[in-house]
Amino acid sequence: MTIEVPARARKQPRQSRSLAMVGALREACLDILENQGRDALTVNAIADRAGVGISSIYEYYPTLEALVSEVFGEIRLELRNSALERLNALPDGARLIDGIETMLQVAVELLDRWSKVDAELFAKFTRYDELVRLDLILSEKTLAATIVDSLFLRFDSEITTREREKARFYLHQSLLALMRATALLRPDYLHEEATLNMLGRMLHSLLTETESATSAS
Repeated sequence: MTIEVPARARKQPRQSRSLAMVGALREACLDILENQGRDALTVNAIADRAGVGISSIYEYYPTLEALVSEVFGEIRLELRNSALERLNALPDGARLIDGIETMLQVAVELLDRWSKVDAELFAKFTRYDELVRLDLILSEKTLAATIVDSLFLRFDSEITTREREKARFYLHQSLLALMRATALLRPDYLHEEATLNMLGRMLHSLLTETESATSAS
């Protein structure tokens, strides 16, 4: 099987000066992508916007894709933090389904933003992430797992399934696989309210048991 891996940075900055420079490169890259589009993204444009020499860019990033991949990672982290904040900010009367729909909405925002920043790399990045999910590529713990943990903590009393670890596993895997499949195969579904409602009900059913299901067992 041929696995197309998104390009990575040559190295990570460690000193304050290099951290600031790399941060400026990422900000410049994202600003150009979101305001001018992928066709406007060049090494010269990034260098001018960030006030950095071209040689310094290549010191950390062998290709533009490597830099954009890091921008994708920054967007993912930003929206992960946003999801945690939104879950914690839900009112006292919020229900489990509200938490699930919040989680789904953030996933849509992430995929939507990625696709608009760089559609070609978005497809590659999304396929790569799916290979990570299936353990075909070893990687770090996904950020989505952190959000699922927060959901379980916030709505513990509503999660009535007796097989919590199995439910947690299926919730995490379903969330990732379904959203990525939708983004790659039917992106028109992403912004339909019925899509989030349908997925929300399905994920909610993983975490709850009806009286009939309990009595049947």
